[in-house]
Amino acid sequence: MENAGFSELTKSEQFQNDFHWRPILFQFHSDSGPKLLSLFRHLKKNNYHIALCAGNETTGFTCVAAREIPDNTDVMMRLPVDMRILADKFDVRFKGMKKVELKNTG
Repeated sequence: MENAGFSELTKSEQFQNDFHWRPILFQFHSDSGPKLLSLFRHLKKNNYHIALCAGNETTGFTCVAAREIPDNTDVMMRLPVDMRILADKFDVRFKGMKKVELKNTG
């Protein structure tokens, strides 16, 4: 997923629809800055949880966003089959995962 597409992505009808029923897998780089903030604001507003996957500034970071991410459960087991295929496409590394909960403060 291209960094430049985040602003457009959050405004798209498909993105809005997907956020109501399944986990979203997305990638970003450390220079995404303001574009990434609009995505995180959307997640926070809709009470999504974020699972940050291992990554680095060269390859970028990969995240999974979902309404519920149960503790002590392998993330790949919680993704629908199509999302597992997408994870394979991006060569996602799910080891060393950290759960981050975004709480709606507004």
